Amino acid sequence: MSVELYDKYIHVPRENLNHKESILLLGKMEEYVNGTIIQFNRIQSTQMNILGFVEEMKQCSRRLEDIWKIEDSKLRFQKLEEYNKEKHDKFKSYGVNNLTLFLDIHFYLICFDKVQNLIEKLAYKENNENLSILCASLLPKFKPYNDMRNNLEHIEDRTKPKYTTDFGNLNNGKFTFGGKELDISQDSLSFICNSYEQVLECIS
Repeated sequence: MSVELYDKYIHVPRENLNHKESILLLGKMEEYVNGTIIQFNRIQSTQMNILGFVEEMKQCSRRLEDIWKIEDSKLRFQKLEEYNKEKHDKFKSYGVNNLTLFLDIHFYLICFDKVQNLIEKLAYKENNENLSILCASLLPKFKPYNDMRNNLEHIEDRTKPKYTTDFGNLNNGKFTFGGKELDISQDSLSFICNSYEQVLECIS
């Protein structure tokens, strides 16, 4: 099930903010929170495609075994032709692309970074103790996402044995790179959305 986008920024009382720049910062923050939601939905969709692709491959393998058991060579050849055409059409329709998945994860982390930067900037601009306390508490939680984003941001420098044995893999909501693991499951999306909700509470 896809996650819905935010439209809360427009409803924030403008008089609660001390600087006009804060309006822009908050608006951009919501955009990048929505960016994480869009990327999360894309990642989930691609993972479902991959699961379907894997299951289809298993079925094709079983079907191919049955075809090779056909004793009549003419019929066997005909069935093989039908099988190859059907396999090509099915696999093409899945459009499974690990490159796209990798890039979606990269931009997911970029959105995390932008949300963190915007929270920091907003806390700096506003004379709001609750917002400053919130910002200080969130920064350590953002660090693992920043560290992983930094790896992907400097991918040209990561073509070393330390990294190339694990150059980006995703399994059960865990993204690994260079032996480091990062949770990008529903919990990570909840973290970014809850962070934004807490910012709104501080200024509402």
